Amino acid sequence: MFLAHEDLVTLTGRKTRPSQCRWLDHEGIPYMVAATGRVQVLRAVVEQRLGIKSAGAPVTEPRWDIFERVS
Repeated sequence: MFLAHEDLVTLTGRKTRPSQCRWLDHEGIPYMVAATGRVQVLRAVVEQRLGIKSAGAPVTEPRWDIFERVS
């Protein structure tokens, strides 16, 4: 769900929390700081930002047939 610490260092090019937070703020990437003091970034946010489509639920057409006219 979250980037591993090593992935965050690779993404930001920074090793310390304050530097990572500054970089993330500058790039507009949302994050949280966990109780452990580590910066937490959702992997899905980064993938979306990079244009990678997530493997979510398949997109289907609406089932209009369930709205049959009642007379």
